[in-house]
Amino acid sequence: AVVSTQSTGSKPPSTPVTTNKPLPAKVDASVLEEEVVSLARELEDIVSSMKSEERSRPFVQKDTDAKIEELIRERNTLLSTGVYTVNDFLISEIDKRIKELLG
Repeated sequence: AVVSTQSTGSKPPSTPVTTNKPLPAKVDASVLEEEVVSLARELEDIVSSMKSEERSRPFVQKDTDAKIEELIRERNTLLSTGVYTVNDFLISEIDKRIKELLG
């Protein structure tokens, strides 16, 4: 069956219409089958990769969040002493590291 988005009168143009028209003779069925199989494999690989990333991401994100929080606490502690200002090299390095982790 071939699905078309052409209008059939009373139906809106965006409604798919199923017909039993055969595919054009120029289309080689084996080529289409190979393409479908190839695309199915590619999709399976993508889904598998996404699931793998999804499983590992929460732990990485938690570690990153913890590091960022630690750096912010350290920065604030150093600034609260009055010995360091936002212009000091150490504070600048901490800020740079925080931005890298957020990036």
